[in-house]
This record gives sequence, C-alpha cells and structure tokens, in this order.
Amino acid sequence: MMISTLNVPVRIIGLCLTGAGGFAGLGIFPGWNITANSQSVAASAVASGLTVFFGASSGFVLSNVFINSDAPRFAIGHSVNIGIMALGITSCVVTRVSMGRRNRKMHESRFDGEKAFQFEY
Repeated sequence: MMISTLNVPVRIIGLCLTGAGGFAGLGIFPGWNITANSQSVAASAVASGLTVFFGASSGFVLSNVFINSDAPRFAIGHSVNIGIMALGITSCVVTRVSMGRRNRKMHESRFDGEKAFQFEY
C-alpha cells in the first residue's frame, strides 16, 4: 500500500497496519526467544544480546534507506522494509520447524523409562 499509491488515507492505513504488526512482536519474541528457548544462563545472555543488537541495527538501517530524493513514494525504503519483514517471518517459521524436528528426534531417541533429556524447545 505504501509504494503503490500516493493517497494519504490509504498510506496512513498501511503505516498503521505495518506498525501494528511490528510492535506486536516486540514483547513476544524476546520473551519467547530468551526465556523459553535458552538452556543455560550463558545461552540466555547471548540471546538477549543478539536480540538487542539486531533491534538496534535494524533501526539504524531503516532510518537511512528512506532517501529524500526518493520522495514521495520512497520505493527503496519501503522495499527494504518489506524485505526485512519477509526475512523475519521466514526465520520464525524456519526456527519453529527446526525446533519441532529437534524435539521429535529427542523424543524418538530416549529410552523407555529413562529421561534422556531435560530440556525441550
């Protein structure tokens, strides 16, 4: 919506939809990534640092791709934003599938009556 039209109300709706989707994950992802999927305190510290690093670096990148000479459509900035959102969605799906596969392998490899693992994603 943001690239295809110059109609201000449509662009505001697109901006609100994009912002609502992005801000909805801000509290969920760090909590899910850091607390639920870290086996140790060290892994939790690394996950926390990487989450903050990628959040800060994405703000730096996105603030510099909306070039004034590209106004009013800002095709480059919106295209980069769409690409980063698609990458985020894809990485969440890949992470979920790989964790499910890893849990399934752990369940299949454990012996009857014996707990072979203590941690499950």
